Amino acid sequence: MIGNKCDQAVDREVNTDNARKRAESENMPFFETSARDDINCEAAFRSVAAAILQNEQILASVVRERDNI
Repeated sequence: MIGNKCDQAVDREVNTDNARKRAESENMPFFETSARDDINCEAAFRSVAAAILQNEQILASVVRERDNI
């Protein structure tokens, strides 16, 4: 789960603790990111990429989509 725009905490719509607990209950990593301030963007990307590479079903779907481009 990736929460974007962590640099705009004043405008937060989802409580960090609630998001973290939800991610944990769904057995997924949680990242708060900010593209503007380059916070956790690479870590989030690497986590998603690693999950895709470790899951043959997702990887096959990505390859099919790529081949259809």
